[in-house]
Amino acid sequence: MDGARHEIHFAVRDTGIGIPAGRFDRLFKVFSQVDTSTTRRYGGTGLGLAICKRLSELMGGRIWAESEPGKGSTFHFTIVADEVDAPTRSTRDDQPQQLMGKRVLIVDDNRNNRLILKLQTARWGMVARETDSPTVALGWITQGDPFDVVLLDYQMPEMDGLAVARAIRAARGAQSPVLILLSSVGQALTAAPSEAGFAAVLSKPLKLSHLHDRLLETVGAPLEETPLAPGAVRDAVAAAPLRILLAEDNEINQTVAIRLLERLGHRADVASDGHEALARLEQAVYDVVLMDVQMPEMDGLEASRAICARWPVARRPRIVAMTAEAMHGDREKCLAAGMDDYIVKPVTLDQLREVLTRCPAPSGAAAESAVDRRVLDQLREDLGGNAPLRDIIVSFLTTTPEALVTLRDAAARADVDAIRRTAHMLKGTSATLGARSLAEQCAELEHLGRSGHVPDAASRVIVITASYRQIEAALTAELEVPRA
Repeated sequence: MDGARHEIHFAVRDTGIGIPAGRFDRLFKVFSQVDTSTTRRYGGTGLGLAICKRLSELMGGRIWAESEPGKGSTFHFTIVADEVDAPTRSTRDDQPQQLMGKRVLIVDDNRNNRLILKLQTARWGMVARETDSPTVALGWITQGDPFDVVLLDYQMPEMDGLAVARAIRAARGAQSPVLILLSSVGQALTAAPSEAGFAAVLSKPLKLSHLHDRLLETVGAPLEETPLAPGAVRDAVAAAPLRILLAEDNEINQTVAIRLLERLGHRADVASDGHEALARLEQAVYDVVLMDVQMPEMDGLEASRAICARWPVARRPRIVAMTAEAMHGDREKCLAAGMDDYIVKPVTLDQLREVLTRCPAPSGAAAESAVDRRVLDQLREDLGGNAPLRDIIVSFLTTTPEALVTLRDAAARADVDAIRRTAHMLKGTSATLGARSLAEQCAELEHLGRSGHVPDAASRVIVITASYRQIEAALTAELEVPRA
């Protein structure tokens, strides 16, 4: 049309019973039905299409239909509208990305539903994976692929959503992702969703704002933990180097990677396979793991799944895949296994700089913040000087590793009483020296021990050990500070 005016054409198609050619004259008349018999299958007042016709005409357009009996109908309408500048968006997309990086699994036998959910969750910054098969979904989950949340359709031909939820709970136990059930309005549920472990039940047609709210409630990061934009995270060569673990079995590749990291201002510890990488992660805290995908004994994919299973998101390092493969789908496999980023060998300085730029910077006072300075200063004053405080710190650093070994052995034996006793002792000594985070973790483990059931004791001990490493670094630095 002329100037800024446009005619917009809409078409709505169905696959219903169709309309005979001789009945088209009734379509857009008030109080008129195509089927006027007393036994007609479809109700209605005969007003809907007449109202649509009037609305289209009021907006400068028209309405018409095409149909073939037994195959369905297509209804068309047009409107005339003026072209205007799009308003500045002020939507959820402008809000802090509390769902950024969260991993969502979508299980629905309807392809269109999966596509809508995948596109929308991606807009919220989530990493989406989808399938129409509950069996495939369960396979991913049982092999350890990490997901923060699973969106399950209720009615599927292979297995309904409740059955899938129970299977997930059986396979992953306390490590199960958050489960959200999507159910059509009027669909009778065979069992209470809460019994199957669902955090929420949403009705179809799904309102995306409701889904967004439930996701924020169940897996959204607190506002203060929202990651910074990559450009603001850190400089290419940072003042505070990253703590990096290089998992690579090829000695030449190890040498090249270490040299490149040195040029960027970083140092790295080296592991030759997945098992060794896991062992190192139990002994020290790292910001980044550069993970070769193909390694002997335990490959990078399996190691990444194990890391995601053992450490919660807030405490595990960022995992960057390094692979010689650049085939379609390889990146998706790495992300599905829990990796956060991906570079293709041969690794170059620019590649490495780029992926490390996307890594959250370690706090310059990370080790120091592990210990509350006010508690240490007060204890020094109460004891009458620095010498007695040093004696207590040395004692703590000497005895705690032995206590951690005792705790790890008790967890392996499922000795709940020994877990409770050791956690209680560690809680007290940690609190005395201002190691609040470690004291809280031990207090929680002690509380579970009193209940007589600690199903994830081994994982908790790993987290406690990692916390101790930070405290150990802070207290060792305290011993090295010369004081009058």
